[in-house]
Amino acid sequence: MISTLTLAGFLVGVSLLQQQASLPALPWLFLPLILLAFMLFCWAKLKPLVQWVFVFLVAGWLGFSYAAWLATWRLSDALPKAWEKQDIEVIGVVADLPQANPRGMRFAFDIEQVLTPEATVPKHIVLNYYQSNTWQQWSSKASQPPEIKATSIHAGQRWQLSVRLKRPHTSYNPNGYDFEAWALTEKIRAAGYIRAQAPMRKLNNFVWRPSYVIAYCREKVSDHIANVLINQNYAGVIRALVIGDHSQINAQDWDAYLKTGTNHLMSISGLHITMLSGLAFGLVTFVWRRIPWLVLYLPTKKAAIIGGALAGLLYACLAGLSVPTQRTLIMLLTFAVALLLNKQVMIARALAIALLLVVLFDPWAVIAPGFWLSFSAVAFIAYAVANRLKVGHWLAEAAHTQFAVTLGLLPFLILMFGQASIISPIANAVAIPMVSLLVVPFAILGALVPLDFIMQAAHQVLAIVMYFLNWMADSPMAVWQQAVPPLWAVLLAL
Repeated sequence: MISTLTLAGFLVGVSLLQQQASLPALPWLFLPLILLAFMLFCWAKLKPLVQWVFVFLVAGWLGFSYAAWLATWRLSDALPKAWEKQDIEVIGVVADLPQANPRGMRFAFDIEQVLTPEATVPKHIVLNYYQSNTWQQWSSKASQPPEIKATSIHAGQRWQLSVRLKRPHTSYNPNGYDFEAWALTEKIRAAGYIRAQAPMRKLNNFVWRPSYVIAYCREKVSDHIANVLINQNYAGVIRALVIGDHSQINAQDWDAYLKTGTNHLMSISGLHITMLSGLAFGLVTFVWRRIPWLVLYLPTKKAAIIGGALAGLLYACLAGLSVPTQRTLIMLLTFAVALLLNKQVMIARALAIALLLVVLFDPWAVIAPGFWLSFSAVAFIAYAVANRLKVGHWLAEAAHTQFAVTLGLLPFLILMFGQASIISPIANAVAIPMVSLLVVPFAILGALVPLDFIMQAAHQVLAIVMYFLNWMADSPMAVWQQAVPPLWAVLLAL
């Protein structure tokens, strides 16, 4: 009970901080120490209910203070207003795979050195390349510097270039996209573009760092998908399923996913990571038990657990470690460690550990809808299927689980989006097995081996799924819309 209250209080405190218009004064952040000292001094004399209240309050203020401290540190890395829209020469590394857009491309850039005297630039920024730019590369050997195109910029490269930046700003329209909040969660403290007439210089083809290696691998897989599925309608969806990049999914397809409640399938979800880990577990088991000296060195079950965990870790890194991916990975590793140590872990404990670690690593995760939907979905599934004395028919169990998730997430969907899909149980009943058991394995295998027909087969199956989803999305009864209810109504609905 105490651990549950501690976790709940910490989560409430972190969430409360993210709703504040301004950060609290630093002296207020020491209040938890006073409460903690008072609680420890009077603990034995307090009644259980009072103890629980104190634990919740102290944990809540610790979460509030922790999130405030991290926010203060992140906001301190800011672009001074005096240097907005000024030419600044910098050296840095392309931190992630570049994303193409109609005007050129966009990519994250880690600043290593600022060459312009007295200029201050945040450590992590986003830069745009516009196709009309005329770039020149410095070279002591060439008399005529060649033009550098967008296709010459790749993840992990170190560049010296001249940029113009501005602080993240957004338009505060009701229900509009909040770019400023998104930039803060992604550690982006400035955005801008590369100067059209200024020369640029590539200093290194690749900078060895774990995050850059992952970005480089994601870019290579992305290029392979683009080459195999050139001019195919759902190449962007395959790209999202393999590397977690949704930038190439068009608005019409997203609308169909939202209306049918299958948008969770078109990104790398816990279901996909768990399935891939299970396949790796089975493959290692099949091979390991047939080699006697390997079995004598390490039991088959533990070797398969390690193989499944490594497969999940690699896929999660390839996916970009989004919040649902982090949750699944942490839960998977928790179960793996417990099994390797011959311990048993309840799913509620593993979910709590995952929730705590995600919030500790990224307090801004609580403002993402995916955080609440992901953890809640797992909690509802566990509540619906765990601790049963008898397992029913697989079809009845699948329908029961889908009904539990649909009903459980309904209040969250209405609160966050003002709408929910009515036909999602039927759409998911068809789409989940086809996407999870056919599209995702074929897409991943096709991305790793040089056999184009495998990925093309994944695209063909996806096209069949999309035909069905588009047909269902066209129904006038597909979506239930209503005004966003107050918070107390959502709590009662839950």
